[in-house]
Amino acid sequence: MAAAAAGAWIDERTELGFSTWRAACRSAGLTVGSLLTFTAELLPTAVTGALAGGLVVLFFGLARHREGCAATTSLAAHAGCLVGMTVGLWLCTLALPIPILLGAEVALAAGCAAWLSARLERVNMEQLNA
Repeated sequence: MAAAAAGAWIDERTELGFSTWRAACRSAGLTVGSLLTFTAELLPTAVTGALAGGLVVLFFGLARHREGCAATTSLAAHAGCLVGMTVGLWLCTLALPIPILLGAEVALAAGCAAWLSARLERVNMEQLNA
């Protein structure tokens, strides 16, 4: 998510991508199609950053593979990011200050990842004890 935010910052600084995206999404209506189309067209560096961030998470998951926690940690991190970024697309169209919106997105992603990680660990422990 940090890489996506950095990409959005670059898009904003170079071509007013985030501001234009926000205005376009509001004027077109908040539909899945408009969000996806405008995001791909107006925030290409943010999309690239999101993909690069996903690769980093996968890399660290592979690096920790020998510790035995790679699968659950990677899955929880990716799921949290997916939820955070999906809800974040709609959040960012609100007329609230950007730091508040980004903070809410990060908190949602981290909370979802932590909850899922704990849940997966509990399932793994139940399977080991069975």
